[in-house]
Amino acid sequence: MNDMNSDSEQIEMVRAAAPNFRDLGGYAAGVDLVTRSGCIYRSSDLSRCGAPQWDALRELGLQTVIDLRDANEVHESGGELSPGIERIAIEFHPSQLPCAQGKSPAEAPYALDADFMIDMYRDLVRHRQAQFQQVVVHVARAASGPVLLHCTAGKDRTGIAVALLLEAIGVGRDQVVADYLQSNAAMQAIVAARRAARPDADASHTAADAQRAMPLLLADERYIRAALETVDAEFDGALAYLSSDSEARRGIDALRASWLGEGE
Repeated sequence: MNDMNSDSEQIEMVRAAAPNFRDLGGYAAGVDLVTRSGCIYRSSDLSRCGAPQWDALRELGLQTVIDLRDANEVHESGGELSPGIERIAIEFHPSQLPCAQGKSPAEAPYALDADFMIDMYRDLVRHRQAQFQQVVVHVARAASGPVLLHCTAGKDRTGIAVALLLEAIGVGRDQVVADYLQSNAAMQAIVAARRAARPDADASHTAADAQRAMPLLLADERYIRAALETVDAEFDGALAYLSSDSEARRGIDALRASWLGEGE
């Protein structure tokens, strides 16, 4: 198990460019087990990372990045990684979900309310099961070295994927929700960085526009609970949801062996 304190300098360095970066170690899974630190990280996208951040990631031992963005997102913000780090792409296409049908690009993100976000989270687990199962498969394959999971903000697709992973290995829901909510601390920095990078795109947006966009920018407990409650009601829980694919089931078993250790 990595010492979280010894890695704190590297983690803070990465956060300077990827504010939603964090370690998924330290969560209780049952009575005597916890998730090991230094194994699986989650993050916002890495497009603002420079040499100091890549040096820090290499010092953390990172070998694999699982990118949940779509091709157009990668084209817009970049997907280049440091040499020696493998990128695995798993596309979710949220714009093609049922909840998004009939929504014009001009509506997003300034006319998307909390009800839309709840519907999107439900649609993601209903219609992207295969993608979430592939996340498990690739995380497990990368278990020999640390792996990082991210989308754009590291909140929605990454948030659901991490929640499913944690619940499938036995982490309780309250801890899962608490991890999800940590993304709120990073969202202000993420939005500020995007505005700085695209000042012309935001020039016409008013304070009222920004207020209307808040449901899209928040990690709201209602969103993640809606996704997990849908998984419970329609798929009999995260473990069954992921395990309907035999390779993903083997991946969960492998993660239990590699990611869980005895608590102190």
